[in-house]
Amino acid sequence: ASRNAQPARARAFIDLAVERLVGNTQFFLEPHELVPARQKAKGRRARKSSAP
Repeated sequence: ASRNAQPARARAFIDLAVERLVGNTQFFLEPHELVPARQKAKGRRARKSSAP
């Protein structure tokens, strides 16, 4: 494939991916699903800041 064709293919791939993702909740987390991850991150930050 030529270099000139690559950007067009890349754009086409991104357009396809966006079309499939928009409005599809299968690939997104709900706020209640994010809470445990946020709590873990807070715990890691607290441990790092208290380290000598």
